[in-house]
Amino acid sequence: QEKPTPQPSQRYFESLLLQQLQNFDVNKIVWLESESNKIGRVHLPLSLWQKMKQASCVEIQLPIAARVNFLLQEYPYLVNNPIFLKAKLELIKSRIGKHKLNQWYQFIDSEQWQYLVKDLLICHYDPTYSQSIERDFTNVEKQLNLINLSDDSIKEILGKLVLYS
Repeated sequence: QEKPTPQPSQRYFESLLLQQLQNFDVNKIVWLESESNKIGRVHLPLSLWQKMKQASCVEIQLPIAARVNFLLQEYPYLVNNPIFLKAKLELIKSRIGKHKLNQWYQFIDSEQWQYLVKDLLICHYDPTYSQSIERDFTNVEKQLNLINLSDDSIKEILGKLVLYS
């Protein structure tokens, strides 16, 4: 999308979530992406969050170059709205420091998107994500590696996941 989608209210988010959960087949495994209990301004219901943290986990790794390319394709509105992107990065200034923030601003100003995204992953996202995984998802039973996001690579890993389940 060219613009970020506004978030729903907490109540509407929970209604949409409930509708999706009601469509699940209780006899099948449900795969979830490990995330925070907070998604922007909305929160997962506590009971769902607790169940997610207790679930068995499979960690899937993807090379950083593939992740960078994927993120640039998925979030074009950030590249097309550098002022918006800078404002979002400003929100984490206290965690990453003024020097790092200025470096990211330089990447934005010079349109070095690959460098920006890679550095965001290495310096902010991955360490933060690793901490939350260690804290909230301790039941990692298997680790799998995706080579890239090609159909063949995804089919291969899905075959391994089916064997796992």
